[in-house]
Amino acid sequence: MTIRTRAQLNADADTYINDNTTGDVTPAKVRQRIKDLADSALLASDLTAATGKTTPVDADTLPINDSAASNVLKKVTWANIKATLKTYFDTIYQPVAAKLTTLAGQTWAADRFTYYTSSSAAAIGTITAAGRALIDDADAAAQRTTLGIGSMATRAVTISTSDPSGGADGDVHLKYTA
Repeated sequence: MTIRTRAQLNADADTYINDNTTGDVTPAKVRQRIKDLADSALLASDLTAATGKTTPVDADTLPINDSAASNVLKKVTWANIKATLKTYFDTIYQPVAAKLTTLAGQTWAADRFTYYTSSSAAAIGTITAAGRALIDDADAAAQRTTLGIGSMATRAVTISTSDPSGGADGDVHLKYTA
């Protein structure tokens, strides 16, 4: 016999058991119908046909295939799922929450910035228009332009007691006497 849907099984029950006028009830047919009802292939159609629930409550249950118990079908409550997920995610979001709590303890205002003074303490500093102009530059070249120092800042500077030798055009060599 082939696996039949729940609707087909219900129709069979109405037909064969209620009045027995359109078919014969045999032990083999009853046994097969019971096997069909127990067949896990019906679970997918049962889930598809079930009505939806927007917000689960703690006492709601879900079926689960328990791999630790030889794949026996068991149920788990929504409360158990939440507790398991919380235990898992606590290791992730607890350190983040501590940082957010540290930041939340600061007094926020215009022209202020937050920075960490240690791995667990934060402070507030004041930022000037010049500081904001430097921070928003895309790269070091743009920052040199903002500071007005041009290409001189990219030159090599050597300070030593020996005479200059080698180097690129524009490099700076300062000689001093020890």
